[in-house]
Amino acid sequence: MKKKLLFLIPLLALSLAGCKSTPKEKGYTVTWLDYNGVILEIDSDVKKGSMPSFDKDLPTRESDDQYNYTFKEWLPALTEVTQDVTYRATYNGEKRQYTVNWVNEDGTPLLSETYAYGDMPQYTGDQPQKASTPQYSYYFDNWYPEITRVTGNATYTATFTQVTNYYVITWKNWDGRTIKTDIMAPYGSMPSYTGQTPTKPSDETHDYTFTGWLPEFTPVTGNQTYTAQFAESDRKYTIQFVNVDDEVISTQQLEYGATVTVPNDPTYTKDNLNDYYFSGWDKEITAVNGNATYKATYVITPLVFTLHNDHYSVKLKSNQYQGEVTIPSTWNNLPVSELDEGGFANANKITKVVIPSSISNIPDEEFIGCTNLRDLTLSEGVATIGESAFEGCHNLHELEFPSSITEIKNGAFKDCKRLYSIIFPTNASASMLMGDCFIGSYSIAYIWFRNGSSFSIGSGSSYSCFTSGLSEKHASFNYVKPNYENAATTIYMTETNSDDITAVSYDAATGSELVIRGNVYIKQYAFRECVEISDAYIDDDVAMLGMYSFYCEDHALTIHYDGTKEQLSNLNRASTWMNREKTTIICSDGIYEGEY
Repeated sequence: MKKKLLFLIPLLALSLAGCKSTPKEKGYTVTWLDYNGVILEIDSDVKKGSMPSFDKDLPTRESDDQYNYTFKEWLPALTEVTQDVTYRATYNGEKRQYTVNWVNEDGTPLLSETYAYGDMPQYTGDQPQKASTPQYSYYFDNWYPEITRVTGNATYTATFTQVTNYYVITWKNWDGRTIKTDIMAPYGSMPSYTGQTPTKPSDETHDYTFTGWLPEFTPVTGNQTYTAQFAESDRKYTIQFVNVDDEVISTQQLEYGATVTVPNDPTYTKDNLNDYYFSGWDKEITAVNGNATYKATYVITPLVFTLHNDHYSVKLKSNQYQGEVTIPSTWNNLPVSELDEGGFANANKITKVVIPSSISNIPDEEFIGCTNLRDLTLSEGVATIGESAFEGCHNLHELEFPSSITEIKNGAFKDCKRLYSIIFPTNASASMLMGDCFIGSYSIAYIWFRNGSSFSIGSGSSYSCFTSGLSEKHASFNYVKPNYENAATTIYMTETNSDDITAVSYDAATGSELVIRGNVYIKQYAFRECVEISDAYIDDDVAMLGMYSFYCEDHALTIHYDGTKEQLSNLNRASTWMNREKTTIICSDGIYEGEY
């Protein structure tokens, strides 16, 4: 301004020198102030009517935290000078922009954004991540420092929550099968198996014992699988030999495939009535292929066998034995060819005896007193029957001799009181009967001879063997005798030929009844003293009623006859066929008691 004034002075002097002097006009002062009242410029002696002008560079205003400023205008508005005037600079304020940086925990930039002063920054990028370590996993938590409104450039750093890692521990058996899973094993902990002890089944040759796990236990650093380990040992099997009563004879512990040692033949005694003869083991003895039990087996017999060089003799172990007795023809691969003398005497509970073909001689008194013997089988090969061999066998019913028989000695069948029927072979002769073979066996009703027999019965020694009356012999034979002693049996007898009884059948009935149908001969003594029979039903076709055929001394009997009293009279060969005092006869034409 001063330079400007100095430049004007010479000009003014020249003007004054060349013209007349005029009165000086009053100048005005123009003051220029900044926004805060600081004087920026003063223009003095400003000519009236002139337009004020700020001669310096336009003023500036420093930015503050909130705004950046640019000059806007002078206030009041510039007008021609008419007086002293003050002008104040005004500014436009623009909100200041700041940079907000978002960085990860390790300083890695995530996002950079610009915000105006006072704005609330908000992270808009991908969620920050922090790599897990074997020990920890990291989960984004927040930003540091706490987010506030923008007042300047800012950097926010991601923060993370640290969590200990858990791992899966898998426990497997030898075959790869998972037996347990621990899903929450923390890093650094020591694995510990808490399940049932693993097992491995034995195979044929080995047993297996659990020994531990592989790999060895180490602190947990990740998922891990442990596999059960086993030690193998040669498998032992138990081989037992036991007696028939399960008593242990021997026990062996042997490996698979080993040879079994068989113990000596065992013995067994259970009672006084039977002998037990070891016959082997219940199954084949093989090389070891598993646990096995071998049980002794026995032949159970009431017989006692005695070895005599090349054969056995036999006897009954106890005369109290009850039941049937079948004597074998061989024992331990040798013949049983001899009966011990008296070996079966007074065995009054045996009911049946089978004598094999290997025995030719039945000793004297061998079966004497076997009072309940009902059934006797003499096999082909039996030749001689000793004195009183079967004496007193009261319940013996029928008897058939084999063709091998040569001699029946005195009293062999003495007092066999219920012996009913005797059958002789084709080759029978009177010479085989020695003395009173059948004395006292008074129930004999039938003696039969096979076709071709030369045996004759009449007066003489052979006839004296019998005490029963025998009216005739039969040249042909096919006869099965009824079991008329059975009190609960109905007996049906039929015949197609008067000399040839062809069949006898048995049907169950209530009570003790005898039913006779057809053209049959009822011979003498046929049903004498059959005290079990209470009623006899006789068909009118019956051909004959023999002497004493239904005679009972003390037993009441009812005869039911299909025909008339006269027809019944014609059947009788003797009036003593029944006991009049004890017999009631019911015929088609009436009932007769105590008379006939």
